[in-house]
Amino acid sequence: MAKTYETGHAKNVENFYKLDDRITSFGNRYAPSDSRLQQLNIDNIKQSATNALAQLAAANPPYLQAIGRREAAFTNLASTASRALKIAEILHLDVATIRALKELVRKLYGRRAVPKKITQPNHNANTETTEQEHRYISVSQLSFDQRIEHFSQFIEILKAETTYQPVETDLSVNGLIERLDEMRASNKAVTPTIITLTKARNTRNAILYPPVTGLVDVALDIKKYIRAAFGDKSPEYLSIKGLQFRKN
Repeated sequence: MAKTYETGHAKNVENFYKLDDRITSFGNRYAPSDSRLQQLNIDNIKQSATNALAQLAAANPPYLQAIGRREAAFTNLASTASRALKIAEILHLDVATIRALKELVRKLYGRRAVPKKITQPNHNANTETTEQEHRYISVSQLSFDQRIEHFSQFIEILKAETTYQPVETDLSVNGLIERLDEMRASNKAVTPTIITLTKARNTRNAILYPPVTGLVDVALDIKKYIRAAFGDKSPEYLSIKGLQFRKN
């Protein structure tokens, strides 16, 4: 779904370039009085839209890479804790300790193993990171932050038990701490990539979708002008009639 959504934006820009090519072929016969529809503004929109798509394309790979590293760091977290719990049960630790460990394992199993997708921003969103974006980032990170906290508490309980000394490296206290550090680092690395990606999307949307001055509305008004200036059945209008511009 996200791929289709992003493709729609690129299609709008592609069709805007095609529209400009048709206009160029009209020569001096294309002469709107509205400065929005004149060549200078068309060129400015083309350049801005091209730059915005390039910035978005550059922002996406670091985000996907950061998400992938975090997913790897959190993979099988609950099952690792569950295995450590079984070692603790074999040691016959006191009932309260086992109960606390079981509760933390339950909480770890209750969290998602993969992140939610980014909600697509509003087309008219401001180019700056807004308070709403900060709230999104906080919510999207929450389950990861919680799992880190639950796993940290789990480790602290085991650290206090001197008899907990499994030979399995990944289940040892040091192994669990190493896993925790990796989780923290990978989780922290995601946030700046989300901010950069969101800003890039907002910049694109601020160029393509504002009413009247955005690429889509300008393109639609250009089509209306050509229809009015040359007529419904004219070769000029028929050559651009099929170019679609949508606020996805």
